[in-house]
Amino acid sequence: MSRDWIAGLTAVCRAECDLGEYGSIWVVELEAGQLLDTVRELWDRGYFLEDVMGADLAEGIQAIYHFDHWDNPGRITLKIMLPHENPAIPTISTIYGGALWHERECFDFYGIDFVGHPDLKPLLLPDDQPLRPLIKDAARRSSVYKVIPFCQMVDCGAGQPESRTR
Repeated sequence: MSRDWIAGLTAVCRAECDLGEYGSIWVVELEAGQLLDTVRELWDRGYFLEDVMGADLAEGIQAIYHFDHWDNPGRITLKIMLPHENPAIPTISTIYGGALWHERECFDFYGIDFVGHPDLKPLLLPDDQPLRPLIKDAARRSSVYKVIPFCQMVDCGAGQPESRTR
């Protein structure tokens, strides 16, 4: 099965990666408004959701989604950078019902508001827990440019960050 369609997705950046070295065959960076269309495309092509996770970085809270395919394995990673002040993104639970608890876990630990989630409340932490345990002090946050592999920033559209060099 060809994955040429990935190059046609509306995205901020995309990169083809070596699965053995980076854990994904494609990494696609999106704006929050591009998420649902991209996730619907993955659903229509038979991909399943592996997980939803977060990362607290200097540039914001990054929501990270991993998808794979039973018949043609090869992980696809979607990444969306959200502002620290208001980390909000649409829920994908209307497309992938299994996202419900993944999104609740990200809400617990990172404070990401999954807009439209039908039951966005703590999953693992007490209901009265005021802190987000995986949010770092600003001085301890690493830049996304220090933590992402080289393969993940190579095909950015006009006006986007330039590709990094090794």
